[in-house]
Amino acid sequence: MKKLIFLFLIIIYNMLSFSLTLYTYPQDNIKFFDENGKLIGISHKFIKILNEKLKEYNIKIEYKSTHPKKLSEILSALEKDEIQVFIGLAKNEERLENFKFTNYPLWSVQLALLTKKENNDTKNFHNKKIGVISNSKTEELSKIYFKDAKFVKFDGISKALESLLKGKIDFLSYNSFLLGYYQSIYYDSLKLINIKNEKYRQYIAFSKSVDDNVVDIFDNVLKELFKSNEFEKLFGGYYGIIPGNIVELVTIDWPSYEYYENGKWQGIDYEILNLAVNEMGLKLVTYEYPWSRCLQLMKSKYSDIVLTLLKTEDRKQYLYFTDIPISYGKDVYFFLKGNPNRNIAGYIKDYAYPKEFFKSPYKKVPVDSDERGMIFLSQKRIDVFITNLYVGLFYANKYNINVEYSKTIKEQEYYVGFSKTYFGKFLSQQITKLLERFRKDGTYEKIYRKYNIPWEE
Repeated sequence: MKKLIFLFLIIIYNMLSFSLTLYTYPQDNIKFFDENGKLIGISHKFIKILNEKLKEYNIKIEYKSTHPKKLSEILSALEKDEIQVFIGLAKNEERLENFKFTNYPLWSVQLALLTKKENNDTKNFHNKKIGVISNSKTEELSKIYFKDAKFVKFDGISKALESLLKGKIDFLSYNSFLLGYYQSIYYDSLKLINIKNEKYRQYIAFSKSVDDNVVDIFDNVLKELFKSNEFEKLFGGYYGIIPGNIVELVTIDWPSYEYYENGKWQGIDYEILNLAVNEMGLKLVTYEYPWSRCLQLMKSKYSDIVLTLLKTEDRKQYLYFTDIPISYGKDVYFFLKGNPNRNIAGYIKDYAYPKEFFKSPYKKVPVDSDERGMIFLSQKRIDVFITNLYVGLFYANKYNINVEYSKTIKEQEYYVGFSKTYFGKFLSQQITKLLERFRKDGTYEKIYRKYNIPWEE
C-alpha cells in the first residue's frame, strides 16, 4: 500500500515539474554548526538524509547561502519566498498563517533555563530579567510560565548568552536542546534548569509557494525514515532532544484493557493503539502513573496520549479525542460473597463514574487503584466497589476473591485522549481512521479473541 502511495505522489509531482530545488538558509546555532563553525548540526544532517530519500521524486534541498542567519532573518526570507524550506521550526498560529508545515515532526524539545552557577534563587522569577529569543516558540512559552518576570529580547542566542555571562540578565530561556549544549561548553560558569512543561515539536516549514503535493511527499519520506534503523542514530550525542517518532503514552494498570505483565505492556486497547501508532511509523513509549497524575500530565501537554477514558465536557477542554471509541465497557458494583453489608463503597478519585453512583446512598471512600479496591473488598474494608466488569473480574481471578456483581449500571464508550497540540490533533485524526479500518479488517476480533473477551461493535 505504501508503495502505491509513493507511486501516486511521484506521478502527481512529475505532472507538475521534472525537478525541484528548494532553497534554505542555516540558522546561527548548533542545529546547523558545531563549536568550530563547521556545518554539521542535526538540521544539516537531516538535509543530507532527506536529499537521499528525495532523489526518487527529483526534489533537492540546497543552501542559498551557508552564511548563518538569525531566526528572524530566516522567517522573513521564508515569508518572502526568498527561500522555500527550513528545517526545524515549531508551529504556532501566526506561523501557520504564513507558512506550510509537515504533519510529521523532526524532534521535540522543552523549555529550559540557563543561569549562573552561583544563582541559588532559581524558583522565584518575580522581577527577574529573563532573556528570550525574538520570534521563537520559547519566547511565547516563557511569557506563559514566568509571568512575573521582566523579559529582555535578543535577535540571536550568541548575544543573549554573552549578556547572561556578564550578569546583565538573570536567566536565559530557550529550548532544552540548545541550552544543554551551551551549558556543556560553559560547564564551570552556568547551570541548566529543566522546566517540566509542554514539550513542543519542530517541523519542516515551507513557503506558501510550495505545492501541497510536495509537502505530502516530505511527510511520506519522514514516515518511512521513522521506520528505518538510521533515524534515531541521527540524535546520538545530542542532549535534551527527543526523536520525532517518539510518542509518549501515560496510563494505569487497567486489565484487560492495558496492563504491564511479564516485562511488557499488553491488553486489548494497548495492542490496538500500538498497532495504529506503528502503522503511522511512530514508536509508543509507555509510562505508568496514578490516574490523577496521568490527567495532569495531559493538561500540561507534557505527554501525548492517554488510555482508556470517557469523553466528558471537562476533558474536552484539554484533550482531543478519537471520533469513535477504541473499546466499550460496563460499569458494575462488585460485592464479596457472604458479606451482607452494603454501606461503604470504594471508588477511584478522578475517574468519570456514572451519575447514578454519586446519587447512591453508600458512604463513598476513595482508593488508589482498581487493584487496591478489589483487595479492600476482599478484606471487608469496603462493602461495594464500582469498576468495569472485566477489570473487576481480572483482579477477582488474580487474587481468588469470591465475588458477585450487580446488573450493569451503565454501558460506557472508551476513547483515546491526546494532548491539545498540533501533533495531538493530527494523531487523533489519523488514529480515528485506523480504528475504523481495524474494525472492518478483523484486527479487533483477533485481539479480543486473544484475551477471551467477545468483540461486539
